[in-house]
Amino acid sequence: MSLNRKFEWHSIHTIPKTLIQRALTVAAITLNTTQVALSRQLKLLEAALGVTLINRDHKTVSLTPAGIYLAK
Repeated sequence: MSLNRKFEWHSIHTIPKTLIQRALTVAAITLNTTQVALSRQLKLLEAALGVTLINRDHKTVSLTPAGIYLAK
């Protein structure tokens, strides 16, 4: 996947929504977007910041310490 696009900073609110929902698909539905679009935005944000924000497991997600800090 190419990360040549820039992160859309208005999407930063997706971080806490993702943690609350514990699943990207459910968070995407809540945010009226697709799981693919949400995942892409999160990866772009991680690339822009140079840190991992979300631990991705098969069906659940959790915030890393950096993700917790950003969500505050």
